[in-house]
Amino acid sequence: MRGEILNSLNLRVWHEINFPNGDRIVDAWPLDEKHWPSCDSANRNVYRVNPNNQIVWQVRRNENGFINWDARNKNPTIINPTFTNGYRDPFANMGTQFFIRRPIDENRPHHPKFSYELFDAYAPGRLLGLSTYEFEYDLDPDTGIAVCTGIPVK
Repeated sequence: MRGEILNSLNLRVWHEINFPNGDRIVDAWPLDEKHWPSCDSANRNVYRVNPNNQIVWQVRRNENGFINWDARNKNPTIINPTFTNGYRDPFANMGTQFFIRRPIDENRPHHPKFSYELFDAYAPGRLLGLSTYEFEYDLDPDTGIAVCTGIPVK
């Protein structure tokens, strides 16, 4: 639940969505909401946990060519004086429903349009939306891979 502390991670649940089997996906933040233990923990702050709060996976990001981490890490955002060796771009928002995206204009590959079918419950093949402060991502709840869509956050 929102505000719950995940002791094994020393992070607080900010958003969550539940699965029928009791697992849940959580977007977790530092207890004070600003001091991350590392850049990796900031950039991979979404987890799937089982009913005993054991980690099933920690999100892996596929930037799909939209973010160049090497360039960003050369000019890191200082988020904690104890480390300045990386850029921080945590997931700040998470969808409240699963979805399937279907293209509705197959003839325009560079500017595709999509329709979305929303679902309250998880089933294989359904995705979950995530966003950082910059881009939207499609999360596969089975694998934990979040793919950058290139759609800027408004």
